[in-house]
Amino acid sequence: MILEKGAEIDLAESEGDTPLILCCTKGHIGVVELLLARGCNVNHTNDMDRSALMEASEHGYPLIVQRLLAHGADVSLTDTEGDSALTLAAGKGHPQVVSILLEAGCCVDHMNRWGRNALHEACALWTGPTECVPILLASGMDPNLPDKMANTPLILA
Repeated sequence: MILEKGAEIDLAESEGDTPLILCCTKGHIGVVELLLARGCNVNHTNDMDRSALMEASEHGYPLIVQRLLAHGADVSLTDTEGDSALTLAAGKGHPQVVSILLEAGCCVDHMNRWGRNALHEACALWTGPTECVPILLASGMDPNLPDKMANTPLILA
């Protein structure tokens, strides 16, 4: 109803978040589907260079991640910290999302500003390594690769 009255679909709030990004953060798949059907910018980034795909990945919403990818979400985008959707999903322990992103062609060699890849992030969880670790290892990630502080994934675990 709001869109029919002329609301701008990609109008961002003060931190650069569009309705799509905010809905992906909160897991509102119905509104996400509506916005995608209306042609919103799926690759818009906010002030932290975060996209809707990054937010859905970090918060663990596999169905939203699939919808975004089907509408052309760019898996290669990185935020101001150098994190990608894959490093964010792995760092929060979301194995379904990690699998979806790997199938979509996310770069397994990508490292954030600390020299950490998705395997480092999955191993560094406070709760201990997650189900993401075997998925990432199966994708060919090097378990002996050190980050900028010389920490390997095993050291971080």
